[in-house]
Amino acid sequence: MFEDEVFVDSINIAKLHVFAACLSDLCIYTTAYALQHLPSDDSLRCRIARASFETGIANNREQVGSVEQFSASEATNAFDIRLRGTVWADAGAGWENFTVSPKALIEWAPIAPQLKRYDTEVVSNSIMFAWHGVREQFKKRVEPHKIAAEATGSDQT
Repeated sequence: MFEDEVFVDSINIAKLHVFAACLSDLCIYTTAYALQHLPSDDSLRCRIARASFETGIANNREQVGSVEQFSASEATNAFDIRLRGTVWADAGAGWENFTVSPKALIEWAPIAPQLKRYDTEVVSNSIMFAWHGVREQFKKRVEPHKIAAEATGSDQT
């Protein structure tokens, strides 16, 4: 199948849409988790999450720009909409934040719609399980107080 140009194009389109969805989930979660000890400054959290999202898109510009059916600006606009609705106090809590990526994987998978309905729960659970490992690794590596100090320009470490 990977020699079939139409299928490969479909995979590449899906890959970028799922990448943007995963990046969205991850930017919200990591920002909320890393800045959870700051006083309520949601505008700072939004700026940091958006900068992280833009960096992720920019660092993958070669792939992003190679697929006409994916728009980096549309992905960023969708992220901005998500930011406006983010409840930052809840966003760093855990799996509840990872809602966009499972939906995107199901929506963009190059599988006939009538077949997707049989695998929706399995696929959603699979990506949620994968995110669990990512969250645990992040928690082991992140130093929230240092990030908060850098984000606010204070000397607290």
